[in-house]
Amino acid sequence: MRRAETSPSIDSALRRRSGAFTLLETVLSVAVMTVILGAIALTIVSASNAVSVGRDENATRAAAAAVLSETAEELRTATRIVERSATGITLEVPDRDGDGAPDTIQYDWPAHLQSSLPLRRRVNDAPWRALPISGVAVESSTLTIPQPSRSVRASVALADHSSLNGGSASTIRVGPDGHIAQYILPSFNQPVHRWRPERVRLVASRTVFGAGKAMLITVVRAAPGYGPGSEVVGAATISELEVGLVRGWVTANLQSTAWVPAGEGVVVCIWSVDTSVLSINLVGGGSLLNLAEPTDTVSSDGAISLEFESGGARHAGLSMLRSANGRANAWAVEPEGTDLMIQLSGSVEEVTP
Repeated sequence: MRRAETSPSIDSALRRRSGAFTLLETVLSVAVMTVILGAIALTIVSASNAVSVGRDENATRAAAAAVLSETAEELRTATRIVERSATGITLEVPDRDGDGAPDTIQYDWPAHLQSSLPLRRRVNDAPWRALPISGVAVESSTLTIPQPSRSVRASVALADHSSLNGGSASTIRVGPDGHIAQYILPSFNQPVHRWRPERVRLVASRTVFGAGKAMLITVVRAAPGYGPGSEVVGAATISELEVGLVRGWVTANLQSTAWVPAGEGVVVCIWSVDTSVLSINLVGGGSLLNLAEPTDTVSSDGAISLEFESGGARHAGLSMLRSANGRANAWAVEPEGTDLMIQLSGSVEEVTP
């Protein structure tokens, strides 16, 4: 078969059509590209704006967090609140500028939450500084912490060394053998605020008939090292005639006793004195008698003997002392396990949470 023939003019036109765009096609292509490029540009601008806004928000949050942290630290270390109102607070804090005086920190905020005014701060009389926080709402409240209740319980055993604890019983004559003292630190099974000694019991006997002497008992707050201090807690006297010739317990009720803080001990000092001077005020808000130096009041020829344990196990909260020359500043602590046979009772102020 014969192939259909085309004219030369048509072939030439087809070849030209396949190698170029018409004016209409070019115009349409430019329009489409313009729309696409515009959309891309808009997307880039929007993304850039979003990143910028996010960075600003993060920076604002970081600045606000730093301010809140600083404020919380100042509130924690403040020694007192000088002034507080609905729109501000003034704190007193320890010295920060090295002048040796406390510093003052003030905060000021708008009265309304919707306000765009920032939170302000200043130290002492320095100018106010605006903080990167606005729209602050401050609430304050006062926390009342209930105080524990306290109750007084009487006739409590504060110390009880009434039986031997592995040692042997011995006697000491008050005066001729020295003046005696016993350190006592009570222990309690429940919270105690303070305690008060009111009665002392000792194992005593009279060696001879009385010769106008008496046993003076003074209870003082303990000084470091178990020795007697200068603050009198209470006092009592026992006449030689009140003590039997046979060993037994004798009781002395202390006069005008004072409270002793829990955790602190006392020293029961026992002296031989002349009965002619016992009309003195035994409890006068200071030291009883002038025992810092030997006086005619302190005698060395008493007739009362006290029983004590020696060579026994250590007694918790007890320690016996002896003064050979009557001086209040010359007490010597006896070896551990050497303690008077003594009972101490009184009142305690207990704490109930």
